[in-house]
Amino acid sequence: FWLTVKEGYEDAAKEWGVTIDVMATESETDTQGQLEIMDTLLVKDYAAIAVSPLTEQNLIPSIVAANQNDVAVVAVGNGVDAEALKAAGGSIAAFITSDFKAQGTLGAEYIIEKTGGKGKVAVIEGIPGATQSDARRDGAVEAFKAAGMEVLPVQTANFDRQTAYDVMRALIDANPDIVGGTCGN
Repeated sequence: FWLTVKEGYEDAAKEWGVTIDVMATESETDTQGQLEIMDTLLVKDYAAIAVSPLTEQNLIPSIVAANQNDVAVVAVGNGVDAEALKAAGGSIAAFITSDFKAQGTLGAEYIIEKTGGKGKVAVIEGIPGATQSDARRDGAVEAFKAAGMEVLPVQTANFDRQTAYDVMRALIDANPDIVGGTCGN
């Protein structure tokens, strides 16, 4: 996913004739590393910085610092806690995102359609506290419950495919009557 996003940034930069740098942490749980990257970017001469915060809170200090240095900040994908940012004296110039909750709902609706809304289902979340993970989880759980399906306790896979596979395998072993599951990766 992130490689495709990077390619999109690079293609857009070529089209618009601008220079970009794309930086990322080693993992989707390294909130401190992401904050350090943002702080490093602030000492360079950027007109704008696009961020996809790992949590709604972790980049607030750096966004405020960017605002103070007249560097526009665009949030892409994941949002920032608007109230906390405003209280800290910061702002986002633009926010570009997807409806993550709708993504979770759509996955659940597909399973509901295929099963007639009957049976036991699993929901595997990504990283707890990550905007997209929480929203996908909530969308799926709400849709399953609204359909009257039995939702097993939500399991965590931290956006790791092998972990998600192992978690689902264990859920199937423990619940051989499971009819479906969604995963928020």
